[in-house]
Amino acid sequence: MTSLDRGQPDRDALDEAVEGIGGLSPAHVARADSAIGSAVSHRRRRHGNGLVSRIFSRKPIDARDVPGSEWLLICSRNGRERQAALERLEGPLTSPFYCALLEWRCNDWVRQVRSVARETAGRCFAATDAQLVAETLFAVLATRKRWGRSSLEESPICQSVSRDDVAQEVARTIGSAAAGPGTKILSLVLRFPTLDRHLDDLSRNAIQPGVRALSTKVMIDRETRWIDHYERQWIDKSMGHWRKAPVYRTREVQHSLNRKGLIQRALDDPSIAMRSAGLQALIDHMPESEFAMVTAEKFKDTHLAVLASRANYLLRSYAKA
Repeated sequence: MTSLDRGQPDRDALDEAVEGIGGLSPAHVARADSAIGSAVSHRRRRHGNGLVSRIFSRKPIDARDVPGSEWLLICSRNGRERQAALERLEGPLTSPFYCALLEWRCNDWVRQVRSVARETAGRCFAATDAQLVAETLFAVLATRKRWGRSSLEESPICQSVSRDDVAQEVARTIGSAAAGPGTKILSLVLRFPTLDRHLDDLSRNAIQPGVRALSTKVMIDRETRWIDHYERQWIDKSMGHWRKAPVYRTREVQHSLNRKGLIQRALDDPSIAMRSAGLQALIDHMPESEFAMVTAEKFKDTHLAVLASRANYLLRSYAKA
């Protein structure tokens, strides 16, 4: 093993390791971080002979001592090594996995490392290609809710959606995906207003019915909402019975489209999700209108229960009025 103490790290081994890391899937960032961290920590073993052992000595080191080693040391089990590696990173990033790994460090268990990671991520993501950021966003948001040490609004990769080019790429990816968590991703990124200008196109042209339905619903309601936190709601305080109740936050969505026209678009769509969203919009916004009654008569005898139940609810509500 070439010792770092002699200033001669194995450059070929380093380049091979960094190239291999860059080719990993961003969806597996948590598992990869653990594996890379274990490999870096094993360099301290007396008989270590792996690829990483050929790069480093067994002593704790600074990323400045081995240029190019940042993407290995960012996974180190030593917090000072992680922090030093983060401080040396500069954009633009060249791999979706690099973006995901940097975002993962923003959820580090050490507060000081999290702070440096967020500063570094903000600097690097601002200079990174929009397509790479959008690809990383999809992989990260699939599991981001389980990370737990920061909110989605504090996430540097999510804050990148405020860039117009990133928002456009995210909307294009959501709209063109034939399968996958497109609806979930859209519901999360709608917290940022840069997606608003793409809602009409998604409502018309997105491949997944759920994406079209959500886009249409948000435009009809002129607002989007999400769970901010949970609070205790008592059922029977004397018996100690309670449940977790969600507390929502909302954001206004501005556009110039007519509500009735949007509802008609939903009702004319061939998908059940869109027609259901249209009927629900009539219940929420136009329950006693002539338009609602004509539409309810059309759907009341359909064999699709999700549509028939809403149509019959409209008819019953109109009869009581």
